[in-house]
Amino acid sequence: MDNRKIAKIMNMDTRSDDNALLEGLKKMIDRTTVAQENHDRMTKEVKELENELKELTTKKVTNMIDTAVKDKRISEDMRNDYTAMATENLERTEKIIKHLPKIKR
Repeated sequence: MDNRKIAKIMNMDTRSDDNALLEGLKKMIDRTTVAQENHDRMTKEVKELENELKELTTKKVTNMIDTAVKDKRISEDMRNDYTAMATENLERTEKIIKHLPKIKR
C-alpha cells in the first residue's frame, strides 16, 4: 500500500512522508491506548457502582421487612415471601406492606 492510501485512511495530507505517517500512527496508537484505559476504568467503576447499588438495595429490603415484622404488618413465616417480592419490585412491595393492617395474635 502506498503512502497516499495510508494517509487518506488516517485522514492526513496525502503528500505526507514516511516520518509523518509513522508519527500519525504513533499518535493513533496512543489515543487508542488511552481510550482503552478509559474504557477499562469506566467498566470497573460501573461494576463497583452496580455492586454498591445491589448492597444498598439488599439493606433497604432487609430493613423494610424487619420493620414490617416488628410492626406486625407481616408474620415471621412470611419474611422470605415478602423479601422475594421486594427483591423483584421494591416500590410495589413497600406500597403493599404500608397498607397492610397490623396482625392481631
